[in-house]
Amino acid sequence: MTVATSLRYRAVIFDLDGTLVDSYTALTEAVNFARRQHGLHELSAARIRDFVGDGLEKLLQRAFDNERVPRSVQDAFETRYDEICCEESKIMADVEATLQELSEAGVAMAVCTNKPTSFSKKILDFLQLAPYFRAIVGPDLAGARKPEARHVLHTLAATSCAPSEALFVGDMPIDVHAARNSGIDVAVVATGSSSSEALRAAAPDHYLERFSDLVKIVVRVRYRFVFFDVDSTLVTIEGIDVLAGGNPEIARLTEAAMNGEVPLDEVYARRLEIIRPTRAAVEALSRRYLQSLVSGAEEVMRTLHERGHVLHLVTAGIEQAVLPLAQHLGVRNVHAVRLIFDDDGNYKDFDRRSLLTRAGGKELVVRAVRARSKGGAAMVGDGASDLEAKPAVDLFIGFGGVHARPVVRENADVFVTELRDVLDLV
Repeated sequence: MTVATSLRYRAVIFDLDGTLVDSYTALTEAVNFARRQHGLHELSAARIRDFVGDGLEKLLQRAFDNERVPRSVQDAFETRYDEICCEESKIMADVEATLQELSEAGVAMAVCTNKPTSFSKKILDFLQLAPYFRAIVGPDLAGARKPEARHVLHTLAATSCAPSEALFVGDMPIDVHAARNSGIDVAVVATGSSSSEALRAAAPDHYLERFSDLVKIVVRVRYRFVFFDVDSTLVTIEGIDVLAGGNPEIARLTEAAMNGEVPLDEVYARRLEIIRPTRAAVEALSRRYLQSLVSGAEEVMRTLHERGHVLHLVTAGIEQAVLPLAQHLGVRNVHAVRLIFDDDGNYKDFDRRSLLTRAGGKELVVRAVRARSKGGAAMVGDGASDLEAKPAVDLFIGFGGVHARPVVRENADVFVTELRDVLDLV
């Protein structure tokens, strides 16, 4: 199998609270328990949330407005927090799936938190996240706390990576400072107690709109561009055959072109002149496309988009029918053939300037796209016209989930029958 990714960062170091785990409910209850034990009124969850980030000692000093908090306060907090810290903590959105994806890509991961190590391990064990990490390091274990470099570098040592190979991920400006002090790049996500404005002002290397964006930063995509055919690749039908209403002559011409027996430019105009599709028929075809998606098509396109691939549909199909499908799949780049209708919606002609109506047209379209931007490219298609684009891409994936054409099976770099297999290849 062709290796599809490389790593921009070999190691990722995570903050815990507000980044991986939401434990604010437990912290609020434990702080207020300690205050109640000492005859003080409770504080709001929002206020306590603002106290979090610099470790337990600072949290209690702020919550009790006292630089010298009695030992009995810490004892009360720890007793209550130990009782509830697991059940009252939850995994942040997208975290588990993202950690799994990074793990599968071979990224070494660890946790660097100002929470005591024992509590951190207990929570991550309970939430079944601990196996993802080579180390979970609190300030008690490192002999220092963020933003001191010693805390971060102690954690990084468990990954066997250099600072230049690592990324720190957190949710507060203190995480940015800790990474800067350690010579490590940093990404932030506004899921904790800090606002997006405060995080951007801290000037991180990367700002994550959502936690799952981390994959696009850490994992380099080898095949930046992925080109897809449409008919019999993303959908189970051939649009021209649907428009023909079962005309056997059209079906014969289509199959001959897809099997490489007849050049596409010999049959393209001929089929349309026989069918003369109306605008209404093309609109009906667009609805039919949406009802005929290949199994996994939506998942594949969504996942590729999330990973940072640039997606293109390259088809000799009718543009007006393909555009709603592309919109549904979240694909902006569509290369198809536009039909021309008269004022009453009757067929007049097609765009005869289109490269996609002639032999070798897909190769020319792909080359034109790649000439404008750098990056590797893969093509997914089921027919001989798709195979013509093979010289223009780095990986040609033949798809046989609808029609397993021998010419494609024999000449593709890789041949698959499940569209989801494309995810492992690109």
